[in-house]
Amino acid sequence: MIIHSKWDHFQVEEPCPYHFSEEEIKKHREEADAFIENQELWRSLRGVLTDDGYTLNETFSEAVEALNRLQESRSAGK
Repeated sequence: MIIHSKWDHFQVEEPCPYHFSEEEIKKHREEADAFIENQELWRSLRGVLTDDGYTLNETFSEAVEALNRLQESRSAGK
């Protein structure tokens, strides 16, 4: 949500003190989308990788697959 587009919701007399260019808004949305994608990736890796990047023998193949997908998606985004 861009605050200046929802300023009326706050029911204040003053105009919104925040202003963003279209480029800034676009960059924010791209960064937010990337953040959400990363959150979803890490959520899907629960039980496969620890926070330190370790995995068990039983989940090794799944971890390698997931990390390869991550590498591919990062390469495609460049």
